[in-house]
Amino acid sequence: MIHGKYIKQFKKVWDYTHELLKCNRGSSVKLLTDTPSIPNAIPVFQRLYVCSDACRRGFVAGCRPFIGVDGCFLKGPTEGQLLEWKDGNDQMYPIAFAVVEGETKESWEWFF
Repeated sequence: MIHGKYIKQFKKVWDYTHELLKCNRGSSVKLLTDTPSIPNAIPVFQRLYVCSDACRRGFVAGCRPFIGVDGCFLKGPTEGQLLEWKDGNDQMYPIAFAVVEGETKESWEWFF
């Protein structure tokens, strides 16, 4: 019963990415999944990257030209890491973010 809610939400991630690209032209979104070899299996979420064009333009127009990066743990049944770009004041300005399976060299390279 608990996991059913997450599966329903996961099925909407494609709709979310398409809507973001439609409503905020110039944004970039990358969704990485792994499809199991079982027939009719639901793809397994691996990573999601989002860079909103509006946030990117806002950073360029109003923030100091310095970008830092940080990551934090996601808690709950899905776990993982949230990687984000930070502005020059060490504030969480969402220039871009990614949800990844863990904080590894490979996931950071993928994010960059």
